[in-house]
Amino acid sequence: MAKPEPYRSPVDQLLALGEPQNLRDRIGAVEKWRDYRTMGLTEADADELVRLMSDRRLHTVREESPEVWAGLHAWRALGQFRAAQAVGPLLGLLDFFEKREDDWGLEEAPVVLGMIGAAAIGPTAAYLADATHGLYARVAASAALCEVGKLHPDCREACVMALTDRLANGRWNGPELNGFLVSHLLELRANEAAPVVKRAFAVGQVDPSIVGDWEDVREQFGEDGL
Repeated sequence: MAKPEPYRSPVDQLLALGEPQNLRDRIGAVEKWRDYRTMGLTEADADELVRLMSDRRLHTVREESPEVWAGLHAWRALGQFRAAQAVGPLLGLLDFFEKREDDWGLEEAPVVLGMIGAAAIGPTAAYLADATHGLYARVAASAALCEVGKLHPDCREACVMALTDRLANGRWNGPELNGFLVSHLLELRANEAAPVVKRAFAVGQVDPSIVGDWEDVREQFGEDGL
């Protein structure tokens, strides 16, 4: 097997960083992430960062190796740069993360996609609609749309529409995914989605263990959800 092409400087520095000091902090606390620009990284390095992030060999090296964290550093940097070219490759890793039970990948990928913004909406909505992907990979896609809507108010309407449309096709999703869709709509304060949410509960398509029953959800929607 041919030896992988070495990573170019300054991206190659990520191979030696190891576990971030703040890894155990709340997921999404991006203000505590390293500022990768201080290492000399710029938007011009995005393609090389995507190559490193997508290197599944690095995600599977022994746990004590600093290289196992290189992909995480790469996607964090790509989020800081709002690199649109990272969207497809990062979505492409979600099933891989699910199969490996990589909770950090599944929880941070939505944050990074949210940081990227509008460029992530279409591909992420398409991924969410594709039932060939794993449940938790699709939950991560739903969470990513929620993150985009929260971080970029001008994108909120498009994100609410994508989540609502998916819930409207709830019989193809399964109750658990529908529960997360409702949860993410609530995070976006999407009162306009209340009729679709109510209908999904009425026909038994929502797992109440995720977000409660319709009465619980209606209370959170407020008057618009009555």
